[in-house]
Amino acid sequence: MEAYGAALRVTVCGTERCSPGHQFGPAVRDYHLIHCVFSGKGAYFPRQRQHAVEAGQGFVIFPGDVTTYRADEAEPWHYGWIGYAGEAAAAVTRQADLCRERPVFPLPEPERARLLLAHAERDAFALRLGEMSALGALLQLLAQIGQQSTANSKPATTQQARYFQKAAGYIERNLNHPLRVTDVAGFLGLCRSQVFRIFQDAAGCSPKAYIQAARIRQAKELLKGSALSIKEIAFSTGFSAPEKMARAFQREVGTTPTLYRKGS
Repeated sequence: MEAYGAALRVTVCGTERCSPGHQFGPAVRDYHLIHCVFSGKGAYFPRQRQHAVEAGQGFVIFPGDVTTYRADEAEPWHYGWIGYAGEAAAAVTRQADLCRERPVFPLPEPERARLLLAHAERDAFALRLGEMSALGALLQLLAQIGQQSTANSKPATTQQARYFQKAAGYIERNLNHPLRVTDVAGFLGLCRSQVFRIFQDAAGCSPKAYIQAARIRQAKELLKGSALSIKEIAFSTGFSAPEKMARAFQREVGTTPTLYRKGS
């Protein structure tokens, strides 16, 4: 499939009604891959763990992970899938609250997810700019998954919790900028001291520390999941120089970005 831009692109999409016991893998991919189960059930084996997955659920495969998935013998699953890659792939995955620790997720609207994937598969090959349409379907699906994750999390019953969720989203979207606490405060329409209290209560740290941790987390993902240079990753994650990222990385992770990328 022709790529549309370097930031985010759909790599594969499709649907299948599997035969009993049908297995795919073990295999490794260099892109993110989401499966949505419409009927039946099966098992997903990421990183030597096992998860039962049934209709109304989905699972995500991360780049570089060895995974296997197998349809149930009695009730084989019918699922759809969509894969995506690019510089923004890791960020949009995080925003949907998908992670390796929780690779199986609920589908809030299975029928809508089915239609989105069917349209993505159809448009990707039927339209001249079908990859743009498929990308739209992907973003709608991720938004749907992320909305459900938020609904299932601890209810944001206080104004402070709502402010924190809004601030965290703003930070995630702007990590490639030289983000300051005053920027977050301005976005929320609050003073710095109010923002500090919000982050202390919700995250147990200062907003500055939260921003730094988010930068390191994104840098780790780019080091393992992209071919960007150390300098490019530093600027992509909001550090003003590679040396500053290296010092922060050493302090937080206990090793250098180069050694982390090599797996040391």
